[in-house]
Amino acid sequence: MRSGDGMNGGGEQPDLDEADLAALRKAMDGLRDKGRRESATPASGFRPRFPDLESWVHEFFVLTFGRHTEQGRWCAQWWDHPEAVLRLDALWRTWEVASLEPVHGVADWIHSHLDPNLTQLFSAGGPFALCAEGRHVPTPVLPVSPPPDDFGTPPRRWWEVLGEGDR
Repeated sequence: MRSGDGMNGGGEQPDLDEADLAALRKAMDGLRDKGRRESATPASGFRPRFPDLESWVHEFFVLTFGRHTEQGRWCAQWWDHPEAVLRLDALWRTWEVASLEPVHGVADWIHSHLDPNLTQLFSAGGPFALCAEGRHVPTPVLPVSPPPDDFGTPPRRWWEVLGEGDR
């Protein structure tokens, strides 16, 4: 582990070799490309109001849901935070469907989708927690270790694993 350069509180960040960095870049490029691609039009003829995630975020989300909180954060480079991209993509897609229902659609969307995700996105421990105005800190990667050779062979069920500590 190396000291987290540029991270608040001197946090730790795992050392990443070139293969790790290449895999991260490929995954992030895939998320970015997915958000920019125009949605497929299903046989029903449904056409989203916003053609892609980036349009929805820039033309609707940031204009509608700005927050000024002491603990909460937003990052102008939202697209460089995988959790934020995933949450925003889910919000965009569910908003597109909810906006079609004229009576309860958007109200239900706010309650069931927006409010819980805004709480996470803007929280002090959320995906933008290390960012500040004018300063972007990419999301740290969780450390992992390879599983043992016998992991998953045969597949184990959660209830089989629970009792092992008592043996």
